[in-house]
Amino acid sequence: MSLYKDFFKPFLDRFCAFVLLCLFSPILLICAILIRYKLGSPVFFRQERPGLNGKIFKIYKFRTMSDERDENGELLPDELRLKGLGLFIRKTSLDELPQLLNVLKGEMSFIGPRPLLVEYLPLYSQEEAKRHNVLPGITGLAQVNGRNAISWNQKFSLDLEYVEKISFSLDLQIFFLTIKKVLIREGITEEGKATMSKFTGSPKRVALYGAGGHAKVLKEIAELTGFDILCVIDKQKGKQLEKLESITEEEFLDYSKQHNIQNIILAIGNNTIREQIYERLNKNYHFPILIHPKAIISSSAHIQEGVVVCAGAIINSDAIIKRGAIINSGSIIEHDNCIDEFVHISPNATLAGNVHVGARSHIGAGSVIREGLSIGENCTIGAGAVVVKSILDNKKVVGNPANREL
Repeated sequence: MSLYKDFFKPFLDRFCAFVLLCLFSPILLICAILIRYKLGSPVFFRQERPGLNGKIFKIYKFRTMSDERDENGELLPDELRLKGLGLFIRKTSLDELPQLLNVLKGEMSFIGPRPLLVEYLPLYSQEEAKRHNVLPGITGLAQVNGRNAISWNQKFSLDLEYVEKISFSLDLQIFFLTIKKVLIREGITEEGKATMSKFTGSPKRVALYGAGGHAKVLKEIAELTGFDILCVIDKQKGKQLEKLESITEEEFLDYSKQHNIQNIILAIGNNTIREQIYERLNKNYHFPILIHPKAIISSSAHIQEGVVVCAGAIINSDAIIKRGAIINSGSIIEHDNCIDEFVHISPNATLAGNVHVGARSHIGAGSVIREGLSIGENCTIGAGAVVVKSILDNKKVVGNPANREL
């Protein structure tokens, strides 16, 4: 329990809100009269917003947009309805003054993450939802660092930073920066728009396809890199992966719509099955690149959708890793390699420079492939094999040198 957050800050909020309502009452009255005369009724904009712990309340703001419509009776775009008096009120932040009532009622604070739309609640990741661990504010860390002119990711990052570091000194800093921002009228809107674009959900919300050993590895990498795994897709349904909900692929269509999941991490080691799943689902879902923080990737390497790079892997200059490939722990992909689609490079394999590996091939653990060679499609290179000549399609080879076929 924080003495400042739980006791001093709520008391100070309500006391200051009462004083300011008294002081600003003439300004509030003048704004109300002008809005009624210029923009019509209603004078106030009321809307449900989530507050502390997601509890819903009604926020109060001065109206800033007209009700102008086109020839079909549809409302004009925001930028065409936000002008004149409304634009002045928005730019000077006078539209926020009625929120003093919300502060007085204990629904808001002066400083905190801005209360967003109720419809966004199911779209937040577990981390993003922590912005509701404190009272929402009239202004906040995101507002003094760009307000509507920064991206949603930047905004949420700043909100979470405030939740973690909340203190009297930070609130004072935000307060004085807010006064500065209001005076210079900076960051009111997103570039090229009258208002902030709609939040459609975090690209970090994913489903994990597969519940076997490979899935355990990918789950760890996904969590380390900030992905929020909501469920496991498994054909058998019922396989548990550290309490993640298990559903079938057929159930996932409705589940993904309900939870706004647009991304799938393929945790299937078998190359052919991985490709089949990808081809079934790629029209409706994205397959993010997954790279362990301890992997080393050259800035000139080219990595495509759905690639997984595990801990300790090294991918050097101008290497090309095509979609759906797996580069496992400790493997080395030297310069100018081309790893084709849905290839699986096993742990500690070493591919010298300018090697080409065909689609769906499997390179065994600890194997070595000499510089400049080609491995055909659907090939299997056995564990510990040393490849000294190119391998044709559909071959399985083992040994040192790898000249014995299986």
